[in-house]
Amino acid sequence: MKIFRKHPIYLIIILILTVCSSASSVYAGYSLGLLYESLEQTSFQLLFRNSFFIISIWILSIAINYILDCMIAYTLKVINVDIRKTYTHDISNLKYRDYTRNNTGYYISRLTNDIERFDESALLSIFSLMGNMLKMLFSFIAITSMHSYLAYFTIASTFIMLIIPNITKPIIGKYSNNVSNRQEAFVGILNETFSNYIVFKTNNLMKKFRDRINNESNNLEQDKLKFQFIKDLIMRINSAINILFQIGTLMFTVYLVINNAVYPGAILSIANLVGVFFSSSLGVFNDIVTYNSSKPITIKLSEFDWLNEQDYNTASVALTDQIQSIKSEKLSFNYDENMSIFNDINLTFEFPNKYVIIGESGSGKSTLLKCIAGLYESYSGKIFYNNFPLKELNLPDVWNQVVYLDQTSTLFTGTIKENLTLGEEYSEEEIIEVLERVNAYNFVYSNDEGLDYMVTEGGKNFSGGQKQRLAIARGLLRKPRILLIDEATSALDERNKKLIESTILQDPELMVIMISHNINQDTEAYIDKIIQLDDIQ
Repeated sequence: MKIFRKHPIYLIIILILTVCSSASSVYAGYSLGLLYESLEQTSFQLLFRNSFFIISIWILSIAINYILDCMIAYTLKVINVDIRKTYTHDISNLKYRDYTRNNTGYYISRLTNDIERFDESALLSIFSLMGNMLKMLFSFIAITSMHSYLAYFTIASTFIMLIIPNITKPIIGKYSNNVSNRQEAFVGILNETFSNYIVFKTNNLMKKFRDRINNESNNLEQDKLKFQFIKDLIMRINSAINILFQIGTLMFTVYLVINNAVYPGAILSIANLVGVFFSSSLGVFNDIVTYNSSKPITIKLSEFDWLNEQDYNTASVALTDQIQSIKSEKLSFNYDENMSIFNDINLTFEFPNKYVIIGESGSGKSTLLKCIAGLYESYSGKIFYNNFPLKELNLPDVWNQVVYLDQTSTLFTGTIKENLTLGEEYSEEEIIEVLERVNAYNFVYSNDEGLDYMVTEGGKNFSGGQKQRLAIARGLLRKPRILLIDEATSALDERNKKLIESTILQDPELMVIMISHNINQDTEAYIDKIIQLDDIQ
C-alpha cells in the first residue's frame, strides 16, 4: 500500500516484533513436549526446570505482544494523521466548482467514518495477516520437524481453507460498498437536516425532521446488519472447516504414536501447534475477508491521488503588479446545456472606482462575481486582470489583492481575534482600526474578554448583523486592493448598512464591485457606475 511507503521504518519495526512474537509463541507450544520427557524420567527437578523454561518463553511472548500492540497503535495514529493531512491537502487543491459538486457530508464522511473503517478493515487486517502468516510458517516448521506426513496433511487442509476468500471476495466487497455509500448519505442527511432546523421548526414539521434522520439511520443500520450477517456466515463456515481439520490432525498424530512413528510427548506439542497453525490459518482467512471488505473504502480515500503531485493552478503566470483593471470580453456562463446564466457580457472595471451590479433574481449577479474572483473557471469568453487572462494567472497571486465577501458570513469556533486573523499576524491596532470601520468595536469590547471572547460553533452567540460585520472586518484586515461584495451587508440594519457601505465606498485605496438589491440614496453619491446586468446581455 502507498501509505506504508511513506512510513517504512514503522513497518520494519512491526515486522521484526511480529517475527519475534510469532516465533516465541510457537516455540513455547513446541516445548510442551518437554513436560512428557519429565514424566518419563519421573524427575521433579527436570519437571521444575522445563516448566520454568516454558513459562519464561510464554512471559517473553506476552511482553513482545504488548510492545507490538503499542507499536501498531502508534503507527495507526501516525498513518491516520497522514491520511487526513493528505486528503485535506487534496481537497484544498480542488477548484471551487469541483469542490461544490459534493455536499459537506461527503467530505466529512471521508475524514471520519471512512478512515475509521479503513483502520479496522485494511490496516489492522494487514498487521494481523502478517502475524498469522508468520505463526503458520513457524508452527508448520515445528510440525514438519516431528513427521513429514503431518506436514502434508496441514498443507492440503490449508489449501482448501484459502480457496474460500477468493470465492467470497466479490460478495464481501459489494456489501461493504453499500455500507460505505449509506454512511456517506447519512452524514449528508444529518448535515442538511440540522443546517435547516429553523425551516422544520417554523413550519411545524418537526416530525419530518425526526423522520428524515430516523429513516436514514434505519437504512444505514439495515445495510450494516446485512454486511455483518454475510461476513459472520462466511467466517463461521470457515471456522467449522478449521475445527474439523484440527481434529483430523490430532487423530492422525495419535495414529502415528500408536504406530511408533512419533514419540508420545509429541501429542502435547502437536495439540498446541495444530491449534496455533489452524487458528492462524483461520485468522489469515478472516484477515483476507476483512481486507477485501476495505477495498471500496481504499478506492474512495485515494480518489484525489492525481492531485498529490501538483499544486493548484500550476501552469500559470505570476501577477506581480498591482491590479489596475479588470475586464470581461464576451463572457458567458452555463450550468449545463439547457441552463444559460448570462451571455456575451463585456465590462471594464478600473481602479479605484466603485461599481454596483443590480439585476433580477437569477440574472447571474453572484455567478458573475464568482467568475471575476476566479472561483468559477468553466465560463466561455475571457476575463482579464491588467490585460492578462485570468485563467493563465496564478490564482493565489490574484487573491493576495482580491477579497471576496458573500452573505454567508461564516464564523469558526475560537476567539474573535482568531476569526478575524485566521492565524495570520496582525497588530491589535490594525484589528481595532477595521472593527471601527465596520462599527463592530463597541459590541466586541462590550465584554471583558474583548478580542479573546469565544465564538461558538457557527457563530451562534452572535446575531446575523454582528456576524456580517465581523466577516467584513476580516476581509478588510487583509488590506485588499479589490473588494468583491456579494450582498455581504444584507443582514445589517439600515443604519449600519449605510455606515459600512459609505466607509467602504469612500476608501480611495479600494476598487469595489458590489452586488445589491437596494441602493441607499446616501451612498449612491460614492458610486461611480451602476450596472444593470439585464441590460448588457
